[in-house]
Amino acid sequence: MKFKIKKISIIASILLLLPHITFSKEVQSYTLTSPLLRVADNAGVFHGPIVDILQTRMDIVNLVQGTKSWHGIILNVPLANSSQSLSIYCRRPEIICGATFIALAPDHQLARSIATPAHQSAVKSFIDQRLNKSLFDRQMSATNTSIFTGAYAINPFTQEQLPIYVSDYAIECFDIRHSKCRLGVPAHNSKDLEIAHAYNLPIKLVVDVGYNAQGKKEEIAAPLFDKKGHLTEAYLGEYNGCVIVNNKTLQNAPLKDAAAYVIDYLEERNLGRAHTQTMQYDYNHAQYPIKDLAKIETALYKNTPVNAQTDQLKKELAIVLNYAQADFLEIGEKFLINLKNTRSLMIALIEESCQLRNNNTCYLLQWAQLNDEFNEKDIFRRDITSIKALTIFCKDLVNFLGDFAHSCPKAFENIRKQNK
Repeated sequence: MKFKIKKISIIASILLLLPHITFSKEVQSYTLTSPLLRVADNAGVFHGPIVDILQTRMDIVNLVQGTKSWHGIILNVPLANSSQSLSIYCRRPEIICGATFIALAPDHQLARSIATPAHQSAVKSFIDQRLNKSLFDRQMSATNTSIFTGAYAINPFTQEQLPIYVSDYAIECFDIRHSKCRLGVPAHNSKDLEIAHAYNLPIKLVVDVGYNAQGKKEEIAAPLFDKKGHLTEAYLGEYNGCVIVNNKTLQNAPLKDAAAYVIDYLEERNLGRAHTQTMQYDYNHAQYPIKDLAKIETALYKNTPVNAQTDQLKKELAIVLNYAQADFLEIGEKFLINLKNTRSLMIALIEESCQLRNNNTCYLLQWAQLNDEFNEKDIFRRDITSIKALTIFCKDLVNFLGDFAHSCPKAFENIRKQNK
């Protein structure tokens, strides 16, 4: 099967929309004057990443406004030696060939019955322990502790057997919220990688950086390996220069082509269907975008009498905050990759952007300056303790990414050429 690299379809719309992406009516982008940025831009360092940075910026705005959608596939995953199947939402169809396990939430309808006789007692005890807590308490006490059910499912694309675990490790993520089930792809997801390390599960890299006509890798982040050839961290790259590897059917296919092929393959065989869902959040029996929830939160905590009803509403908002944080971190992974790969430069640029905006106390600045021993995601969850704080952080990040893109003329010229 032949694959053709597509033109960058989002670029034209991004270039037109860039000045208008904002949370307020006043729009202003600042030119960053760092000589290091000019050198890096002229050298083509951001020729590849600029597309992902612009997409991240747009996605963050859409998430806050309530117009961001996850595009993925709902898989029908048959159980081995059974007529039953699992329905699993997968946000990235192109990486399902890297799946090495499945995790069920403790309240999944099959979590108890799926266990084999030798594992039923332990699984039941684990489930009872987790479900003895409220959803809020389960979120607050979520760990990587998982339990093997003894059962297996069949990857509908590769026909490989996947061990099934019960766990709350990804309780806040969209796939669990949607289907109470998760496809574990350790090589390409940080949470899944932790589980794979804890339970000695396979780690299959299926995304890598492609090669151009000269045989050189593009100037974008590549997977990182230790001396033994093991991944040192999950590879989160979704760059235009990334391709599928270690898969005969999709070998060297561009990511977007691979995703379309997987969806078509599974739909033709009634093994899955494309699924798109707009990101809004259930609160008090209605759905709201983040921007409206921030207003509700402010009103709830301002001059509101303390009673059982308001306490429950506050707990519901805390649950929603965990969901919104998880969705933001999914979107922000591309920014984190670029932050790590050009850390000193990005910190200097964030400092300059904050100074130009007279916003020297913004949390984005503190977050970017974390020492390497700190986990950005864990610190983010610790410090962003309200929906209002999340919206402020998103606005600061959107402003910075706008300033950054505005200050990379060579990268913009490069993507204009590619889009012709």
